[in-house]
Amino acid sequence: MLTPDVTHIIADIRDGMPASVKAAWECFRANEDYYALKNHLYLEGLVRNDGEDLRAWEDRPKEYSRLTRRAIHCLTDDLYSPGPTRKLNEGTAEAQAFLDAVDEECHLSTLFQQADRKATLNGYAAIEVHATGDPESPLRLYLWGADELKAYCSNDDPQNPFAVVTKSIIPGSKRGTKRRKWTLWTAEFVQSFESKDFDDQSCEHVTGHYIGPQLPNPYRVLP
Repeated sequence: MLTPDVTHIIADIRDGMPASVKAAWECFRANEDYYALKNHLYLEGLVRNDGEDLRAWEDRPKEYSRLTRRAIHCLTDDLYSPGPTRKLNEGTAEAQAFLDAVDEECHLSTLFQQADRKATLNGYAAIEVHATGDPESPLRLYLWGADELKAYCSNDDPQNPFAVVTKSIIPGSKRGTKRRKWTLWTAEFVQSFESKDFDDQSCEHVTGHYIGPQLPNPYRVLP
């Protein structure tokens, strides 16, 4: 089955993604910040005490409820306490040994627990499987939260994405700068896009500047 036309997705990436997608990512990012106890990033609306100037307000210790983190842990802690046992119902001893090695090296229970927490926090998360080509360390697993990816589904099959875009921050070409990187995956190809250098990670007007070639997807499925 061929991937539906992704021309509009590429156009969106080149424009920095639609406002609706960026707004959703910002909401997801705020939830992640509250979970990470970074409440101080959202204190602009906190009322000052009578007679308190800005410097005194900034220096005054603030108390955080940690409610988001406690709620997520309450909902997810029991699932991996302890982690599940992974045994193949069918397969060779070599296949089981490979699975056990991957389990140990990639810390699967820890990774899946983090994925469960991210999914509980923002509705979904994804784990990308990357084949390294190194026999000593054949697989790497990358965890993406809802604030770091966008899945695209057809109207008649909303449960099976035909394309996924991930976004990350990478070092820029100049010291102290960064770039935003988007990676578009389909079953047929993978393509990367990078923004121009910028100073502020929260910059709202970052667009795709460098456009990489479309390379064949070696997995033939979304990884």
